[in-house]
Amino acid sequence: RYYGEHLVFALHVHAFAFLVFTVVALIVLLPVGDILVVPLYLAILLYVYLAQKHVYGQGWLKTVVKGAMLGGLYLPALIGGLVLAVLLAAAFG
Repeated sequence: RYYGEHLVFALHVHAFAFLVFTVVALIVLLPVGDILVVPLYLAILLYVYLAQKHVYGQGWLKTVVKGAMLGGLYLPALIGGLVLAVLLAAAFG
């Protein structure tokens, strides 16, 4: 696969995640909204798994292993980006 195909896939996954984050931000305003937060976050994991399985056409075990490896690499990058954003906002904000 070409880089562009992976990029489009990543954009689709992130768009779904941002949609869920928006729904969560609206739901927590409701009195019983906290109950729905965890299932919505789990929906992101399920969506990523199903999307990877569909797009790359591999078995469930290989998809889980690759997803776990990618998640293990993505999480530190995400945390680093958030820390950098907070530091920049504190310095220039």
